Amino acid sequence: MADRKLRPLFQMRRTRDIIFDGLGLFVDRFRQLLKASWPAALIFGIVWSIMVNTNGQLQLSAAAMLHQGVQSGIGVDWAAFDIVLLVQTALLLLYAAASALIVSHDVELFRRHIADEPLPAAKWVGSWNWPLVWCTAKCMLWMLLIDVIVGVVSGGVVLLMLRMFSPMAAVAGTLFLALFVMLLMLPLYYTIMDYLTGSNNSFVRALKEGYPVGLHYYGKVFAVTITSGLLFLLLILITQTPSFILMTANQQALVGQMMGDEVAMPESMFWVSWLFPVFTGFIMAYLCLAMMMPYYYLYGHIVASQKNRKPEFENQIIDEKADTIHRP
Repeated sequence: MADRKLRPLFQMRRTRDIIFDGLGLFVDRFRQLLKASWPAALIFGIVWSIMVNTNGQLQLSAAAMLHQGVQSGIGVDWAAFDIVLLVQTALLLLYAAASALIVSHDVELFRRHIADEPLPAAKWVGSWNWPLVWCTAKCMLWMLLIDVIVGVVSGGVVLLMLRMFSPMAAVAGTLFLALFVMLLMLPLYYTIMDYLTGSNNSFVRALKEGYPVGLHYYGKVFAVTITSGLLFLLLILITQTPSFILMTANQQALVGQMMGDEVAMPESMFWVSWLFPVFTGFIMAYLCLAMMMPYYYLYGHIVASQKNRKPEFENQIIDEKADTIHRP
C-alpha cells in the first residue's frame, strides 16, 4: 500500500487501483485531514443532529395538523404548513452549507496533493479557506440547479405517461426513467473534479468540456461508482442505523403522547438523541470525504488517458492540469 500511495496522480490505473489509491491517500493523509478539518466536521455533526431530530418532529406535527383539520371539519391550517416548509428549507440550506464547509477541506487536500504540499492545521474559523468554501458551494449550487432542471423535465415526462398509459405502466416507466437519469449523470463526476481541483475556473466551461470526456470513459466511471458507492453506503448504514433507531423511538413516543399515552421516553434519552447523532455525523463527514478520494484518482486516470489518446498534447495536458491549479 505504501508504494501505491506514492504513485503520481496523473497515471493510468485499473478500477481496483483507482479505489485502492484513493483509500490509500485518505489513510496516508488522514491525520493531516483530521487536524485541518475537525472543527468543520464537528459543525457538520451538530447540523446533522439538528436535521435528524427536527425533521421527524416537523413531519409528525404536519401529519397531526392534517389529521386534526380533517377530523374536526374546520379545515386545514395551510399557513402552519407553510411555516413547516420554511423551516425544512432552512434546515436543508444549513445542511448544504455544512456540507460545503467539510467538502472544501477535501478539495484543499486535492490541490495541495497535486502541488505536493501538506495541509495546515486547523485554527478554528481563522484557518479556513473561505474562497475555496465558496468555490465548493458554487459547485453544489450548480449541481442542485442541474438536478432541479432534470427533475422538472422528468416530472413532465411522468405526468405525460400517467395520461397516456395505465398506472402500473406509468410506475414502471417512472422507475426506468429515474434509473436512466441517474446513469446519465454519472459523467458529471469528472466535471466536478475538473472544476474543484482548479483546472477549470468556470463550472459551465468544465461542464461543456468535461461531460463528453466523462461520457467517453463511462465504463470506468460506472465501475468506480458502483464499487466504491456500495462500500461506502454499507459503512454509512452501519454508522447511522443507531441514530435512525433513536429517531424512530422518539417519534413513536411522541405519537403515543399525542394519542393520550402517558408513557414517554426517559429524560436521559433526550440528551442521547441529540448528542449521539453529533458523533455519528462527525464520522459520516469523514466517510463522505473518503468517498471522494477514488473520484480524485479517477480524474487523474482520465487526464493521463487523454494524454495517451492525443500525443500532440503530450507536453501540455498533464503539465497544465498540475500547473494551473489556482488557489482562490
